[in-house]
Amino acid sequence: MLKEAHIHLPVLDNEGHSLRHVHTALAQTLVSLFGGCTETRANGYWRDEKTGILHAEEVVRYTVAMEASAVNQGKLNGVAKGICKAANQVCIYVSHATGEVEFVS
Repeated sequence: MLKEAHIHLPVLDNEGHSLRHVHTALAQTLVSLFGGCTETRANGYWRDEKTGILHAEEVVRYTVAMEASAVNQGKLNGVAKGICKAANQVCIYVSHATGEVEFVS
């Protein structure tokens, strides 16, 4: 049975520059690995633990359909680690087909 999994990626990097090239690469990778993906715009909010400042940013949520398995979870984590580095992010929010969520760095 297929279940949904998600990766969230900000639209802009921490300096305010477009991450469009990373988004394009992410979509292509997800299609290659899982056969397709859906891109949805959303707003994300997080509080900086050191300063207490609340941050708001536009994000894109990528949804893929997959079997809930350790192999697919590993694939998704590998993708998240790669885009985290490419986008110069501290971490990337991932929700797995198993229902687990994590911040991948």
